Amino acid sequence: MKILVTGGFGLIGANAVKRLAQEGHHVVLFDKTIDRDTDFFTGSDSIEFEQGDVTNHFTVTALFAKHRFDAIIHAAANLNGMYCKANPTDAVETNTIGTLSLLELARIHQVQKFIYIGSGSVFGKQTSTDPIDETVPATPMNTYATTKRLSEELLHCYRVNYGMETINIRVSWVFGPLPTVKEPRWSNGPIAYYTYKVLTENQLEERSGRDFIANFTYVDDVTEGIVRLLETDEAPPCVHLSSEQLYANQEIIEFLQQKCPASNINVGEGAEPFVLQAPIRGPLVSNYKEQIGYKPSADFRESLEAYFTWLKTELKKRNEVDAHVH
Repeated sequence: MKILVTGGFGLIGANAVKRLAQEGHHVVLFDKTIDRDTDFFTGSDSIEFEQGDVTNHFTVTALFAKHRFDAIIHAAANLNGMYCKANPTDAVETNTIGTLSLLELARIHQVQKFIYIGSGSVFGKQTSTDPIDETVPATPMNTYATTKRLSEELLHCYRVNYGMETINIRVSWVFGPLPTVKEPRWSNGPIAYYTYKVLTENQLEERSGRDFIANFTYVDDVTEGIVRLLETDEAPPCVHLSSEQLYANQEIIEFLQQKCPASNINVGEGAEPFVLQAPIRGPLVSNYKEQIGYKPSADFRESLEAYFTWLKTELKKRNEVDAHVH
């Protein structure tokens, strides 16, 4: 299959590109930022790079004129909830209008399958930690979640009105390797934020955050689900892909203390600042695992180990690992 992946230099997009190329697909990576110096995609000659923004209709139209796609993985989005709150017009333009533009071009060019990377943030009113399956009504509470929910409705519209096979994947607190290492903000999640701090500064001093819990999901579980959905005939319209478990920041802190015993790691009580990005809620679970042949398999401790090893290796290439970290 020839597959378009938007947001191809983002976390889910990049790992989807890599996995799909390994599966033998021809992948077109589309992103507004292209780093051709990265070795993240080394070893595959079936990846094409196209630079552009999903909000630029002329660029996206030209992309569809140049390539004939069998499927689309739409991962491009503004993921920063705080930015979306401060800039709602930009948020809607990127996260919703961009989706509509792609859906319409996919309809015109008769693309077989459209997979959208949605978000568990649409369950903003969920105050319990009970599992959340696909039958639970979405209740977005902030700008980011609302833009994602609007896109879900657009997918439903194109499925019902035009017979397009659209699939909404909801994910939660995904972490894993990236094509380009940048210093993460706390809004990128505690795993990326804490690990980078410890490796580059040999310390982690935070006033609060230890008590935050979330449905952390290793990116490999998401890309596995994407592959399964591409291979599934008449796939369900909405699927939750996650670890299906809640994990505490305390587990991340203890892992880093074990890996870097000489580091000064001190995180105070409380769930802030991460709860400002997304409230604590139950884990996403799916009713469709058997139908699509999918089961989350990434062990949390092993995933933390894999991420730590990857980031340490990448930082060493740039001589940015603190001298006291071994």
